[in-house]
Amino acid sequence: MKALEKLAAKNPAIIRDWYRDPDGYWINLHYGWQLWGCHSLHELTVSQALETFKAVEPCDCLECRTDGEQWEDIDLDTGKLRIFGKPQD
Repeated sequence: MKALEKLAAKNPAIIRDWYRDPDGYWINLHYGWQLWGCHSLHELTVSQALETFKAVEPCDCLECRTDGEQWEDIDLDTGKLRIFGKPQD
């Protein structure tokens, strides 16, 4: 886990936090960063998490552009895009 502490210390603008639970290791990303459309990554081992982190990329989704104030989702009944959260001025 020292490796994840070191990774987080070297990437404070990208990594919001990380933790271990019974399912493995989680790294939560700050707004503006994503991995395959998600704002967190999960792996079973530290070495897998370190390797997967290399694929993290900038994100410009609505949630990231509004610092979490708004987010998009697909309405499964209609197939239309919905926007949630506070409206922007």
